[in-house]
Amino acid sequence: MVAKTALVTGGAGFLGSHICYSLLEDGWRIVVADNMSTGKASNLPNNIDIENIDICSSKISELIKSCKPDSIFHAAAQISVPTSTRQPVLDAQVNINATIKILDAFRQNGNPSKSFLFLSTGGGIYGQVDELPASEDVKPQPLAPYGISKFAAEIYVQYFRKAHGLKTSIVRPSNIYGPRQNPDSEAGVIAIFIKSMLEKKKVNIFGDGDDQRDYIYVSDVVKGCLLAEKHALNQPLNLGTGLSTSVNDLFQTISKLCNSNLQPNYCDRRPGDVINITLDSSAGKRLLGWDIKINLEEGLRKTVESFKNDKIKK
Repeated sequence: MVAKTALVTGGAGFLGSHICYSLLEDGWRIVVADNMSTGKASNLPNNIDIENIDICSSKISELIKSCKPDSIFHAAAQISVPTSTRQPVLDAQVNINATIKILDAFRQNGNPSKSFLFLSTGGGIYGQVDELPASEDVKPQPLAPYGISKFAAEIYVQYFRKAHGLKTSIVRPSNIYGPRQNPDSEAGVIAIFIKSMLEKKKVNIFGDGDDQRDYIYVSDVVKGCLLAEKHALNQPLNLGTGLSTSVNDLFQTISKLCNSNLQPNYCDRRPGDVINITLDSSAGKRLLGWDIKINLEEGLRKTVESFKNDKIKK
């Protein structure tokens, strides 16, 4: 039996690399498209084909034509809310235009039996919601270009499904964390906190630290992605825990795990940041048979240990 081929955009990055490992375990052949701006070849095993490609370039269409993937897991994105507010054109080019380009190339070189999974955002798409946790029935009212671009891309994904018969899936994860998350970007507060504490550097908290977030461990998100790709349902699905944790509480928990006595440095709130968000994932549980396996305490412990091990290797 010939192995199915998956193209994973952003596959050398945080979430993308975890998707690759899970697909490998399931017997897929993997092709990764990544411009290596934040991704690393060391995030992946040697038996994966890594193509150094910017998804905004025409080379992504050429790659889809040549490798003829059975499925595309579209994880590459501009994920920083602050960057999106400073550079909305760049954000739209990466999150909207490149997604359309990939969908169109896949349409031309695939068939309706092939599938496309889009990694959207549950943390940034809904905006400030009155009643939490937010379900997929809440009308998206994003506060920043990042959420706007992800929502616009979702609409294009649904268009290609209706107009061209592509089997598409959309997942909206909450705040993802775990091993291999990039601590040097403006996204991923847990990775940023851990690195700063281990290196005994200043830890910034934007706002008063009372903002509430729904933190989900990366392996739980990956499981949801693989199930969503398999079922190819015609609706976006949240992937979250439904539990809220303040940034201050998160800081204290990570401080204990890192044996840090640093005090937070409170800064002005950043434009576009949502104050409180948690996700209702009951639809995903009901329709996919998906559920959370790693709670926050265990996930943070695993993540801190991975960062400590990486630091020792260096």
